Amino acid sequence: MPTLLFLLSLASAPVLAAPDPATGASDTSADADDGSESPSEDDGSGSEGTGTPPASDGEGLSEEDRAAATPAPLYVEGAEATESITHEQLQEMKPERYKMEQAPYEWRPWAAYALEWGEARVGLGSVALGLAPRVEVGTQVPLDVLGVYNGRVKIDAVRLGPVDLAAVGSIHTLPRQDFGGQWLQAGGLMSVRLGEPVTMHLGGKWGQIRANGLPELGRASTFLAAGQQAELEQWLAEARAREIAFAVESTAITTQFALDWRFNRRDSIVLQASATPWASGARYINGIPSAVAETEEGQEAQAQFDSLPPVLLLDRLLDSGDSPRERILSSYVTTMAYQASYKNATLRVGFGLSAIPYAWLMQSTELAFHFGGKTRSGERRMRRGWRQNRRDMRQGGEATGS
Repeated sequence: MPTLLFLLSLASAPVLAAPDPATGASDTSADADDGSESPSEDDGSGSEGTGTPPASDGEGLSEEDRAAATPAPLYVEGAEATESITHEQLQEMKPERYKMEQAPYEWRPWAAYALEWGEARVGLGSVALGLAPRVEVGTQVPLDVLGVYNGRVKIDAVRLGPVDLAAVGSIHTLPRQDFGGQWLQAGGLMSVRLGEPVTMHLGGKWGQIRANGLPELGRASTFLAAGQQAELEQWLAEARAREIAFAVESTAITTQFALDWRFNRRDSIVLQASATPWASGARYINGIPSAVAETEEGQEAQAQFDSLPPVLLLDRLLDSGDSPRERILSSYVTTMAYQASYKNATLRVGFGLSAIPYAWLMQSTELAFHFGGKTRSGERRMRRGWRQNRRDMRQGGEATGS
């Protein structure tokens, strides 16, 4: 019974007000200056005479009830004043690519790394798009305009620690009246991070060329002849005069090596080398009458056209010797270049040596523009935040450092 009465008294006890943090006294109607108890008023709850202890100091409450009725005092420690920065210091904090840590997995044409998902690249000779995570597709627009339809794909399929393995492939077709030409390539790339600033890249491609007939190249002749337009036109004119057709099916294997040394996210040095150590194929001359084929004239015609026409330097590439050493010496390209990757552009300039004059220019020179992608989007947010801080500082006046 005493326990029941005690619980009833707790249920009818008034809610205590929070004590003053400065004095520790509760804000009640009772006058506790002299430490005497205030007489309780009869509120009709039947608690009078039950021995309810005074509630002015929270005695008789459980720890849970006491914590609920009394908020914890708020302690505010003195905050240490932070130093303001000047405009000069803010300018030094501007997010520039040369101040950022390097991005080892950024796209490079010789690397196994693909464009980021949603990233677009527009170059002078090609465009590419990150179609899916670690998957990119692209095409050479100038060739498409000239009627040489083409496309390529790169899939960064495997990433094991510092090693990436990618599959690559491409196709070029030249459909013309009374002529069909196709160039297929398939291969792989491997990129290995040797250290924090250095990555090595190795690759190989198998290629097959098929052609049949005499092409009417039209506007594409200047580009496809690669500086040998007069030779190509002469070759085609003589073939038409003799009313013969040309057929070829050749295969070749090309290898490549690259090493890039990155100083930061913008600046790097690139070494590249490539060659064709193996090639094989068959050529056919159709249209020489069998009665003439055994004559001196027929043999001269056979010898004259028993070689590839000068299209994209393929005649020099595939008619370059029998041994791997001879083919490497007649097809090698080696370059050293500086590459700068700006916020939306990539520029590469350098010099080199090549068996075919000036072929090194295509490997050492590049100008392309990049849009989208996770990395560059994050950099844009950083620059946007920095510009907002600069506007805020200008509105508030120049801050002084302490």
